[in-house]
Amino acid sequence: MKRTFRNHFVLSEEERERIVMAYLNSGDTINEVAKRYGVSHRSLNRWLKNHREGLRRVKTALFLQEKTKELNSAEMKPQSIEEENASLKKELEQVKRALAMSELKNEALNTMIDLAEKQGIKIRKNSGAKQ
Repeated sequence: MKRTFRNHFVLSEEERERIVMAYLNSGDTINEVAKRYGVSHRSLNRWLKNHREGLRRVKTALFLQEKTKELNSAEMKPQSIEEENASLKKELEQVKRALAMSELKNEALNTMIDLAEKQGIKIRKNSGAKQ
């Protein structure tokens, strides 16, 4: 730990990571951990943010590696035209079912709104109303 002006200390990356992990593993507040290690809560917040961004980058990189492996292995196994047609038909049926469900949901919601408006509850926006 190097001392700089105004009683500030410069911590190494390892020390920062140790303090961040101490916070994450304990049930203590940021202020409690900051006091325990003699750092400001703002610094600890900034280190936590950097730690989370680093984890997000690592997870993204691992995800991309996995997807690349999947794509490469899929390219290695060429599908026959029949297999590809069967998978496309299956996917089309799934899309058709999802569309039918969303149309039913839309119809149900419109029916509910119509019933509510018959009861005197205004739900739909007037087309000529000012915004």
